[in-house]
Amino acid sequence: MSNGVRNLLLVVVDALRADRVGVCTGSTDDSLTPNIDELAREGAVFSRASTASNATDASVTSIHTGHYPRTSVYHHANLVTNTEKSRAEQLPTVPGQLRAAGWRTVAVAPGIGRWHKNGFDVLRSENSPEGTRLQTMYDAIESISPSGVSFGPRIHGLLPWSGAPDYGEEFTAPYTDQLLDEIGADPFYGFFRILDPHIPYTPSEDLVDELHAEREYPDQDLESVLAGAPDGGFLDTSIRPWLTPRDFEGGLSRLCARYDAGVVQADRKIGYLWDRLQERGRWEETALVVCSDHGESLYEHDIFADHHGLYDETMHVPLIVTTPETCGTRHDELVQLPDIAPTITDILGVDSSLGAFGRSLLPLLEEGRWDEREAVYAEEAYTQRRTAVRTDDWKYIRHVPDEALPTNGMECRYCETVHGPPPELYDLEQDPDEQRNVVEAHPAVVERLRDSYENLLETLPVLDDEGRAVEYDDEEDVLDQLERLGYR
Repeated sequence: MSNGVRNLLLVVVDALRADRVGVCTGSTDDSLTPNIDELAREGAVFSRASTASNATDASVTSIHTGHYPRTSVYHHANLVTNTEKSRAEQLPTVPGQLRAAGWRTVAVAPGIGRWHKNGFDVLRSENSPEGTRLQTMYDAIESISPSGVSFGPRIHGLLPWSGAPDYGEEFTAPYTDQLLDEIGADPFYGFFRILDPHIPYTPSEDLVDELHAEREYPDQDLESVLAGAPDGGFLDTSIRPWLTPRDFEGGLSRLCARYDAGVVQADRKIGYLWDRLQERGRWEETALVVCSDHGESLYEHDIFADHHGLYDETMHVPLIVTTPETCGTRHDELVQLPDIAPTITDILGVDSSLGAFGRSLLPLLEEGRWDEREAVYAEEAYTQRRTAVRTDDWKYIRHVPDEALPTNGMECRYCETVHGPPPELYDLEQDPDEQRNVVEAHPAVVERLRDSYENLLETLPVLDDEGRAVEYDDEEDVLDQLERLGYR
């Protein structure tokens, strides 16, 4: 084990935008994330980190294997193919490598199962018995509710799998103390998935009120926004049932405050984990990685309250790494979430056979030097099919035909529209919000970035593509949980 580090904790905050994290924006005076900001003062901030996918299954697979989605898992939820499952079963994983090397591997990851369980001694992903009973009650009530009336918000806040804890001064992450008890004094690898910023945005109403009163948000009529948003029925099932009359009175600004309240709650859970590790005397020997699997579009690019689209609202993610030897450094290199897997094994001093696409960030952490990338890449294959190439100055997005999706993935199946007809090219220096498609004006740039992506594909490892049938005992339960989170 290297540098006095015996343990490593990975925290993935689902759907957390980088621009909501103080240390990522450079502003901590009015930050939603004081615990993450304080941890960053002890660690390293990667200000230009990108996800490799805007969907959890593909992104978490890339985090734990170091492999790029195109040659591992790039679909999500019910669209994941047998070929992708077969690949996932072939790939070495961080928890598997560490368990083989003597680490205790544990996870609290609601909504995660199937191949994501590989390598873990303990993975808590299921509903608690209380949550299961409440969900049964919720389903029964909803089935007899009058049309247009939903009791979802009242029931949902009680479900442990939703990420909604007791909203007192202490925020208890599900199963945290039980898992720390099970670990004892053993060296451990822990994976925590926190869902508070994820749709349908059901945090503490008091916290929503507080943020709505204190912070500045877009001032638009919410009913008009909902009516004008491209929508194939998605909003009617993902967001509208959870909104209250007060939300419509508060407008779009209150919906944004709902999301931000989830960010605050997630940050408090991270603070809780930090406190518990300190109380048990484990913090000084523990490295911590905090990131999100993807960001979230709240209203940008006609993408309302979801994480499809490969714009920076969903592609740019926070990434903070702390070890006993890091101290308040900031790195502006282009890094990606697949870099996390080899970084973890390097920090813990484990000889890895991941064969990863990602590259270890340890040279940046220890020496401040790295062979910089010219570009990072991302895949999208759930609501629509796109690939993206991002450099310092440019973002290039194009459509890739995909038979698993309606219209071969050209049209968004949630919104029944085409978000920014591809190909798209954005000058990020002049247009950081990616509003002006300049693809026609820069053919040489388009060709260079397209070639960059094709060259990437040629360098990726080729796995068995036979697509053997892979079955999981928990698949039906996982898909049910994902449906309750808005996936369809």
